[in-house]
Amino acid sequence: MKYFHPKALTIKANSSMSKKQLTDRSQLQRSATGGFIYRLSLLKSLRALTVLLLLTAQLACTATTLPPYEATYTTKLRGIKITGTRKFENTGENAYKVSWKAKALWMRLNEWSEFEVVEGKTIRPLSYHYTRKGLGTDRPIHIYFDYENGVINASKGDKKYQMPLQPGTLDKLSYQVQMQMDLLSQPDAPELSYTVANHDRLKDYMFSFQQRETIKTGLGTLEAIVYARTNKDKTTEIWLSPVQYFLPVKIQQTEDGESSVLAIKNWKSDAPENDRSLVALSAINPDNVNNLSAATNDDLDDVPFEDDLESSPQAEASAKTNTEEEF
Repeated sequence: MKYFHPKALTIKANSSMSKKQLTDRSQLQRSATGGFIYRLSLLKSLRALTVLLLLTAQLACTATTLPPYEATYTTKLRGIKITGTRKFENTGENAYKVSWKAKALWMRLNEWSEFEVVEGKTIRPLSYHYTRKGLGTDRPIHIYFDYENGVINASKGDKKYQMPLQPGTLDKLSYQVQMQMDLLSQPDAPELSYTVANHDRLKDYMFSFQQRETIKTGLGTLEAIVYARTNKDKTTEIWLSPVQYFLPVKIQQTEDGESSVLAIKNWKSDAPENDRSLVALSAINPDNVNNLSAATNDDLDDVPFEDDLESSPQAEASAKTNTEEEF
C-alpha cells in the first residue's frame, strides 16, 4: 500500500486541472479572501466609530452637567488662618445654589447665590447675598435680579441701588460656576469674559489663558489650567482642575507686591470617576479624544470578530474573558 503526503495529493490534483480551472479557482480564493478582509475592515471601522460616538456623547453630557460638590480651602488674612467651604447644590427642579462660608476666630463670612440653568449651559441668577461678622463694619449686601422689569435691585447696609439688567449679567459667585460650565464645553478657551453685578454697578471680568501647569495641592498632584485677570494694580491667578470639573484648586491675588493664596484642602462629589476622567482627558489635550479613538481602532486588531469566533477556539476563549471678592 502506498502513502502520499497531503501536499503531493494537492499537487497531483492541481496538475490534472486545466489552466482555466486553476485561474478561476485562484480568482475565487482571492475574492473570498478579499471579501473577508473587507468585512473585517468594515467591522473594525464600525466599532471605532461606535467608540468615538460614545466618547463624544459622554463628553457632551459632561459639558452641560456640573455635579453637586463641596470643597474646603485655607488661606491667611492678616496672619490669621482662615478655613472656607464652597458648596454647589441642586435645590429643586432646575434650581441651584452656590455658597461660600469662611470662619476664623471671631470672624464669620457667609456668601451665597441662587440661580437657574437655561438649556443646561447658561446661568440665570436670581439673587446674591453677602454677610459678615467680626471683620470691620458689618454691612450685608443683597442683590435681586428682576427679569420682568429688566432691573437689578441691590442694597449694602441701609443704602439701596438700582441698575439696568443687561443680558448675561451674573453675580460674584454664579459667574464662577458659569466659568466651570464654559470650560467644560470649551476647555481650550483663550479668554473668558463675564459681566458681574456688584451692589452699586456692573463690572466686566476678563480672564486670559496663561498656561497648563502641574501643581501640588491638598488633593495631590494635579494638572491645572491657569487663567489670570488684572484689575488696575491687582492681579488674580486661578488654577482650575479638569478632574474636579474645573473647580479652582488655587487662587492667588497679588497687589502692591504682596500675595495671598487660597488653596484647596478637600473636595468631595458624587460624580462618577469615569466622567471625571473624560473631562480631564478632553481638557488637558482636546486632541486626545481623537487619539484615543485611533488607538482603539488599532487595538481592535486583537479583538475577535464573528468569523474568528466560528473557527478559532482561542478567539472564543478570549471573548469570554475668600473674602468679599473671592476672585
